[in-house]
Amino acid sequence: MRLARLVPLGLLLVLGLVTGCGDDTTGPEGPGPYPLDLSEPDSLMQQLLWSYKNREIDPYRELLAQDFVFRFQPGYVGPLGDSLDGTLDAIATATMFASSDVVDVRLAMTWLPPTDEMWDGEPAKRIVLSDMLLDVEQSNHVTLRVYGQTQHFYFRPGKAEFGENTGRYYLVGWQDVGSGGFARLGAAVEESTWGSIKVHFLTLLEASRGPREP
Repeated sequence: MRLARLVPLGLLLVLGLVTGCGDDTTGPEGPGPYPLDLSEPDSLMQQLLWSYKNREIDPYRELLAQDFVFRFQPGYVGPLGDSLDGTLDAIATATMFASSDVVDVRLAMTWLPPTDEMWDGEPAKRIVLSDMLLDVEQSNHVTLRVYGQTQHFYFRPGKAEFGENTGRYYLVGWQDVGSGGFARLGAAVEESTWGSIKVHFLTLLEASRGPREP
């Protein structure tokens, strides 16, 4: 799969085809706006939850640090290595939100208070999910489900050298600690992981572009 070729089309999708939200936005959770005070990691978790429930990509992209990395579950073997950078992660998420093949995205999650940890050798605040359920209902009547799997989110203050706002936090790391991946749970539900779902929608985006000349 020529994933390097995803970026130009994907960036158009992220920046143009999926609109952001403002004060007049409405969605499954009622009128907006989404949380704007990102001075605490808990606020970023609330905004991540809001963006999934409302299928709005701009609030999600706003969370990501310039050096954000999503790391797949331990032992994962796939076409992208062991991680996604912020660009591919945002493209995968935008594709899922905007896809006409997706009927609904349902996310519920609870998390523990942040703790002081390290991410790639730098101090960070870590939030661990204590419970979660993600359902991506598709038009083919198959729902991709991530249930009860551990996720670790790492946050750091903004860095001036990256052009970030130093008065707020950014999501710098996401470690998927889940297991499984498309093990069938009956005719209509497939168990998955968050990482596998991201790869699934990157694959669909590439396939939608059709064959390319060598």
